[in-house]
Amino acid sequence: MLNFQGEKVEEVAKTLISACLWNDSVENKSRAYDVSPQTVRNYVEKQGMEVTEKLLERARKISLEILKGVNEIDLSIDWTTKTWYGKPVKGLGSSEKGNSWNYATATTKYKGKVLLLAFIPQVNGMTKDEIVKALVEQVMAMGFKIRLITLDAGFYTVDVRVSGM
Repeated sequence: MLNFQGEKVEEVAKTLISACLWNDSVENKSRAYDVSPQTVRNYVEKQGMEVTEKLLERARKISLEILKGVNEIDLSIDWTTKTWYGKPVKGLGSSEKGNSWNYATATTKYKGKVLLLAFIPQVNGMTKDEIVKALVEQVMAMGFKIRLITLDAGFYTVDVRVSGM
């Protein structure tokens, strides 16, 4: 799935996935996997911006394997903004305070693990209602019945009414 080459491929992948899912910096997460932040940046630059989407897709597939046989879940929907101060990237947000990449995730907790089920990368231009609706539809299309939905504070204005849950 990823075209990384080199001896730190798995460490880079784990660092990026962890930083995305826990809304933490690459600098903080790279320490846990014994890889330098610069190595992670070099891999991402070589691979392109879609590297995070590929990693999130990989995490989603693993989550679905773990959840085989589970029919009903509690769902958590989160909004994440990653800000950086390097050069801007076309299609992503920016402000005087830096550049940013926004994405939303839908996760569930199962046997003590947080599992990724759906994500929407680069949500610029979508309303919060559209984001929540798209994530819920993705999860329901997987065959899950949703018992409870918790929303990140960034979605506090969203009115959630889902039929067929």
